[in-house]
Amino acid sequence: MAFHPLPRHIYRITVLIIVCLCSWIAWGSFHYPEAFWAPGHLSRYHDHIEYCTACHTSFRGVLAANCINCHDAEQFSDGTTTVAEFHRNYVTQGRSCSGCHTEHNGLLAQITITTLTRIFHKLARALTCLLINKKDFAQSGV
Repeated sequence: MAFHPLPRHIYRITVLIIVCLCSWIAWGSFHYPEAFWAPGHLSRYHDHIEYCTACHTSFRGVLAANCINCHDAEQFSDGTTTVAEFHRNYVTQGRSCSGCHTEHNGLLAQITITTLTRIFHKLARALTCLLINKKDFAQSGV
C-alpha cells in the first residue's frame, strides 16, 4: 500500500484559508472586541462597568477580591447578620462570588442563581430564628 500525499495545491489552499481566518479574527478583535469576545450584556446591576478587568483577572477569571473593590460588607447583606456573615466567610475563604452570582445574561437578568438563593435564604432565616430563640431562652433564665 503506497502513501499518496495530497496534491501540493491542497496544502496551499488550506494554508491560505487558515491565514485568512486568523487575519479576520485579528482584525475583528482589534476593531470590534466586544463582538468577538464578550459573552453577553451585563445586568442592570453592573451595566455601569466599562472594562472587563474590573471583574475579570487574566487567566484566573472572576475573583472575589475584584468584587470587594466595588461592594462593601453592607452590600453583601440583605439586612440580616447571617447573610452578611455567610458572604464574609465565603470571600475570606477565597471562593469566587460567581458560584452563586452569574453575569452576562442580559440587562434584565437576575444575577443570583434562584435555586441556591431559595435554599440559602431559608437556611439563613432558620439559623437566625434559632440564634434569636437561643438568646431569648438564655436571657429568660429557664
